[in-house]
Amino acid sequence: MSFLALFWLCCSLSLRLLGGIQQQKEDKITNNLLSMRYGVFCGPGPSDKLLQSLSPVDHVDSMCKQHDLAYRSCHMQLNKALGFDAPSYINQVMPLRGVLPMLIVNALLKTFGESYFSCMHRADATLANQFRGLLSASTATTIRNNSTSSGNVRGRLPMWWQDTKFAPSNAEGKYSKKACSFGFPLFGLCLLKTQDLFVHATRMFELAVEADVKRTTSDLDASWRREPGFPLASTRS
Repeated sequence: MSFLALFWLCCSLSLRLLGGIQQQKEDKITNNLLSMRYGVFCGPGPSDKLLQSLSPVDHVDSMCKQHDLAYRSCHMQLNKALGFDAPSYINQVMPLRGVLPMLIVNALLKTFGESYFSCMHRADATLANQFRGLLSASTATTIRNNSTSSGNVRGRLPMWWQDTKFAPSNAEGKYSKKACSFGFPLFGLCLLKTQDLFVHATRMFELAVEADVKRTTSDLDASWRREPGFPLASTRS
C-alpha cells in the first residue's frame, strides 16, 4: 500500500473517531441526528448480515439498497484481489473522490486497482443517474396525491418530503412541515431538509463519476471511463 493512501485512510479513520461520527452496530439500524439518513439504506448502510434481509421503505430507499449491494460486491472483489479484508470504511471514502485532492485519489487508485475503481464508478453512476432523474421529474411535474396517502409515486420524490401531512405513520423526520433529516425534533427545528440532503447527495455522486471521467492515468487502462452515458453534465439541473 502506498504511503499516501495509507496516510489518508489513517486520517479518515481518526477523523471518524474524533469527530464522533456514529457507526452502526452489527445488528442494529440506527436512525439518529448524526447519521442523516433516509429510510434504511440511504446513508451509512446496514451491516452485511442485515443488508439482504431488510426491506426498503420506498422506491428511493430501494435505489439506495441496490447501491449498497453494488458496493458490497465491489468490496468483496477488492478483498479477493488483495488477499485480505480491506477496511470497510474505504467504501465511505470512495464517494468523496470527486472532492478529494487528485494526489490522494490517484494514490488510492494505485493501491486498490483499476478494477475496484471501475466497480465503484458503475455503482455511483447508476445511483447518480437515478437520483438526478427523480429530481428532474419532480421539479418538472407537480405531484398530486391521487394514489397513496404518502405520495409514494415511482419516478417522483416522495410527496411527504414537501408536506409531512402525507407522511406514513412510521416515517422519520416528520416533525417539521417538510421532511427533515437533521435537526432537533424536541424543538421542531429542522436544520437540513430531506430533499436538500438528497440534492447534495446526488451532486456528490455526480462529482465522483465526473472525476473518474476526467482523470487521466497514462499507465492504466481507462476504457471504462469512456462508456456511454458519462459524463453526467447533460443531466444536471
